[in-house]
Parts: sequence; structure tokens; C-alpha cells
Amino acid sequence: MSSRRSLSWSSALRDMRADRIGLEERRAIFAAQHAAKIEAMRARRGTAARLWTAEGGFDLRAIMAAAVADARCIVNGALAGGCWRKAMSVALTDAWNAARAAKRAAAH
Repeated sequence: MSSRRSLSWSSALRDMRADRIGLEERRAIFAAQHAAKIEAMRARRGTAARLWTAEGGFDLRAIMAAAVADARCIVNGALAGGCWRKAMSVALTDAWNAARAAKRAAAH
């Protein structure tokens, strides 16, 4: 007997469609990967950035520079949907939190 195998294209395509991940899952995966990249970049830059001065005050110029760099990454990565205001809000909050954490870490 010949070994002949029939293939049902409609069932094969239906199975392939069922195996696909959904749009929301793809967005979540992309957002998680992008957030990990941004977090790694912030960690590398956070060790080099001096967000607070030796006198105990905060270096506002360094904080703003770090926030602008983060906001550019957020907008270019489409996490904020291209909205500069939202990206700057998130980036400034993160920059100030990093500055406070760096100051606390240096005090101990």
C-alpha cells in the first residue's frame, strides 16, 4: 500500500489560528520587554548620575536630564502611546524616586 497522507487545509489553518496569541497578550509581552530594557538602562545610568549634591540637596539639572532621557525612551517605545506629557510625568516621578533612594543609600 502506498503511504499517502491527505491534508485538510481548512483544519490546518483553523488550528494555526487557534495557536496564535492574542493582541492583548502581544502588547503585554512587548510592554514587559520594553520595561525591562528601560529599567536596565536606568540602572546603568543611575550609578553614573549624581542626582543629589554633597551638601544634601538635589541636583535639579541632573534629575531633569535623566527624566527627559527616560521620557524619550518611553515615547519611542510607544508605552505612553506617543504622549509626551504622560511620558514626562512617569519619567519625572521615577527620577525623583531614584534621587531620593540614592540619597538614602548614601546616608547609610
